Amino acid sequence: MQNASVQTNSDINAPADANHALLADPTRRAILRALGLAAGPVDAHSLAASLGLHVNSVRDQLRRLEAAGRVVLDTAPAAGRGRPRVLYALDPRGGHDPHRALVLGLVDQLAAVADGASIGRAAGQRWGEAEAEAHAQQERGPATPSLGDALTTMLVREGFAPAVVAPAAANEVALRLRACPYLPLAPHRLRIVCGVHLGYLEGAVLALGEPDATVLLEPFAEPTACLAYVLAPGDPAHV
Repeated sequence: MQNASVQTNSDINAPADANHALLADPTRRAILRALGLAAGPVDAHSLAASLGLHVNSVRDQLRRLEAAGRVVLDTAPAAGRGRPRVLYALDPRGGHDPHRALVLGLVDQLAAVADGASIGRAAGQRWGEAEAEAHAQQERGPATPSLGDALTTMLVREGFAPAVVAPAAANEVALRLRACPYLPLAPHRLRIVCGVHLGYLEGAVLALGEPDATVLLEPFAEPTACLAYVLAPGDPAHV
């Protein structure tokens, strides 16, 4: 498998890599999830109590999230004497991404229904199939690209900044996903977002000619990356 396309496109994905690193921390994700579920702005003490964390640790992470454009702060009058309370909420601009409102609306709706994760995964499968079919049309030539090459090219185009990892077996594709273009838009709904991405991989692998392959996705398997694996029972030469 060739990874030249990954190296060529690494600069394009640099901002997404920074977002992935920011949101790889489980404490920051927990804070964003709590803010997303809160009825309104909350203070650091309330957040710390709900998460079982020390308030100073929560304040430190809130400062990082504010600097990255993930949360905003406001003030409210103190309950008694003293300084006004500082309140935090998710930044509605979400880093000024114009697609954030649409993504949040769809993801929140999926999260609100019992089978939302399976619906999101199915939607991801349709997305992956469509992208793989389009890729096959664009890449027609005398030689059929391997499964690993095709997946790498597709994931580069989608902004995942993939890098090939040494596989454990000849019929395995292993990829390190160093960016996530959608995670910064809905960091408090990882179950849905990651499920859609798993479905994307499943649909792509199916359309690329490996209907019996096993697809695994390990979110945040590394501090700044997710890992994806495809174990194809077919001809290793195709992998």
